[in-house]
Amino acid sequence: TYPIKICRIIEGKKYYATGILSVKEGPGPTGSPVWQFGVAQAQSLIIGITPDLDADYPFKDKDVLVKILGHELEKSWDIASIEKDLLDADAPALPYNVEITIKRDSKEQVVWIQLVLVNHSHAIILNKTGQMFKVKPSDRKEDDDKKTITFTPSDLSQITVKNTDITRANKRILDILGMTPRTVIRGVMKDSPADKAGLKPGDIILSYADTSLPTVREVNEINKEAAEDGAEILISRDGKMLGVINIQPKKHKKQILLGINPSVEFEHTTVGFVRKNSLAEKNDIKKGDSIESVNGQKVSTWIEIFNQLRAAQKADKPVTIKLVAGKTIEMGKIGVSEFDPECYSVSAFGGSGYGLKVLKTDLIKRGPIDAIGWGVGEVMFVVGSSYQTLRSLLFGDVSPDNIMGPVGMGSAAVTLSRRGPVEFMYFMAIISASLAVINFLPFPVVDGGHAVFLLIEKVMGKPVPIRIQNISQLIGIAALLLAFVLITWNDIARLIRGMW
Repeated sequence: TYPIKICRIIEGKKYYATGILSVKEGPGPTGSPVWQFGVAQAQSLIIGITPDLDADYPFKDKDVLVKILGHELEKSWDIASIEKDLLDADAPALPYNVEITIKRDSKEQVVWIQLVLVNHSHAIILNKTGQMFKVKPSDRKEDDDKKTITFTPSDLSQITVKNTDITRANKRILDILGMTPRTVIRGVMKDSPADKAGLKPGDIILSYADTSLPTVREVNEINKEAAEDGAEILISRDGKMLGVINIQPKKHKKQILLGINPSVEFEHTTVGFVRKNSLAEKNDIKKGDSIESVNGQKVSTWIEIFNQLRAAQKADKPVTIKLVAGKTIEMGKIGVSEFDPECYSVSAFGGSGYGLKVLKTDLIKRGPIDAIGWGVGEVMFVVGSSYQTLRSLLFGDVSPDNIMGPVGMGSAAVTLSRRGPVEFMYFMAIISASLAVINFLPFPVVDGGHAVFLLIEKVMGKPVPIRIQNISQLIGIAALLLAFVLITWNDIARLIRGMW
């Protein structure tokens, strides 16, 4: 654990607090496990576009967010409060599209994007009963062996259940009454298997391998099984079914992928999956059914279904669902354990192929003395970090896969040079400081090794025998060459993994 100090600004006032932060092992940038705090970097209001991804979005790289639904934005975290207000109990029905004002080339313009509705990250499903509850991690109590948890939902008695009998509600992205929409392709990576097979953004996956209407999770599972021999995929595009397409997922950055960004389809009300023990299953709703109306109100999107269910629950009215096939389902009044609006969250700025860039602060040091002082501080930080990394490597806390050699540094230099001269020069300074650390290690061949021999000579009163020096030099050269080959091989393998 590590002590932390945080500052939060509320209504213009700064408030400080201290606490303890622990670390957890998770996947690093290269896919290898690293220790992480789980704290994301703050974001700016500048939009970044995912390179080499074909997706349908109205933004361009470096567009700046100005307003969302008419609300002025000062910081990126203002978006969260706007999204929270959309789901407020007294808020009107959710909009299907969100009006966003952006600044492009110094001119403001309005674009529209689809509102994204998903299950809240704190929502859980009890597998045996099909009930869904929103439970914060801080409100759960685990027993000593972590096999069961206990929590108390609002207006209900205490519940104790096995961890194995719980499923995260956002496992399938969106679950309403146990129904999940079909899977749609939101983006396609350039030169990926999906791109070569002719898949496009907006395509709906009707079947993959032998699975009809697979969920996003099932698509990822099938990818692993189809990596060797490939599989058949059936697509619907613009309401028309395409012919069967043979496709073979490939290994990309240590994962077996098609090269698509799959999500749930909000645009139509066709059911892609029905959860076991859910209200939908109990009322005999099947995979492939399409919902025509809720309580007599026609619905054409899943957000409209959500709005009608929330309105009926708020008015304490029973729910009637009519399917396109003509079947009418009387569900009666729906309790909060079957449908709770608090188990959902929305994204007013979310989608495939774009996001917000990391918040950066321009650091200006006026005068050579201030600049030199800052530079010395940065060099000391890099040197300290380099020694800490070497220590972590020796103790096995960091995987050797995270080490970068000449090929990796060259690739990173090219990438950073495209971002501008400042980032490129800073990267070169980091490389210089890191090489200085390597050079001063007590290892034969490098200057640190020579310093060790001189220190021994000072203590012993005579130089180390030439034969021993030569042998140690040869061992050092062999070790350096071996490390160079292994690290270069790792760099090349990493570059290959990043290609399709």
